Amino acid sequence: MRRLRCGTILAATVAAVATAAPLAEYPGEVGENVSTEMASFPHWYCKAYAKYVDNEQAMKFDQHLLVAAIAPRALLVEGFNQGWFDAKGEWLSCRAASPVWEFLGKEGLPKGDFPENYDRSRIGSTFGYVRRGGQHGLSGYDWLWMLDFADKAFSEE
Repeated sequence: MRRLRCGTILAATVAAVATAAPLAEYPGEVGENVSTEMASFPHWYCKAYAKYVDNEQAMKFDQHLLVAAIAPRALLVEGFNQGWFDAKGEWLSCRAASPVWEFLGKEGLPKGDFPENYDRSRIGSTFGYVRRGGQHGLSGYDWLWMLDFADKAFSEE
């Protein structure tokens, strides 16, 4: 059994039913934006983030760079279709980040169009995307997808 030590890098990450902003591309056409995030959840962000309120175009980065920084470690993004969530923006960020996994010798996001709810065909062994409807919060589907993804990711080691 391995121990997690200071400086150890986690082998897999799952972003499950996150709000749109952490993973969606900016400037988003739907869903949350910096203005609504800073008004509703200022405790989630550093104060410097506020300079992008109604000014997302000034960002010198896009959220797909955050996603790409996780490579080559395994990442599953579980999108959520409701209200201010921007599942399409999350998907676009994942697609934009996928070449980094490939460059580093890992399987990128499986090819294909924006998946329908509950379509697991975009879940690969090291990078995946799936989305669902329903209520906010973790569901039985989320746990099933996370555990299946972990099995794939850790069988690659």
